[in-house]
Amino acid sequence: MKTSIIKHITIIFCFLLLSPTLSLAQEVERTPQEMHDMFMKKHKKKKIAGFVTLGVGVALITSGFLYGGNEHDYNSAGLVLGGAVLSLGSIPFFISARRSKNKADLVLNKKTVVLGVSNSSNSYSLSATFSF
Repeated sequence: MKTSIIKHITIIFCFLLLSPTLSLAQEVERTPQEMHDMFMKKHKKKKIAGFVTLGVGVALITSGFLYGGNEHDYNSAGLVLGGAVLSLGSIPFFISARRSKNKADLVLNKKTVVLGVSNSSNSYSLSATFSF
């Protein structure tokens, strides 16, 4: 009796957990201008995230150098190392922001992107054409 109730509760819980996901998975037709605006919003958010992580990283590096006067001070070394890692971590944000901007430009200009491998006599070639 208890296992039957637990099975029913588990099934209902799984259904309630998956139902919002399935209802939000519907595709919506967007105009090129709407898609451009969407990609530009992504570009702006990612660029801001990149500058914030870069700024915090530089601030940590600077405070590590200002704080550390002793050769064996591990706190300042930790600040410098953490700042360097955080500054390097900002690079993917800038790369992703640039990709979003390129996608926005492609959508607005309706250009065609061709991906492929160059043809040579000894190899096979695979190419794909995408129109936006």
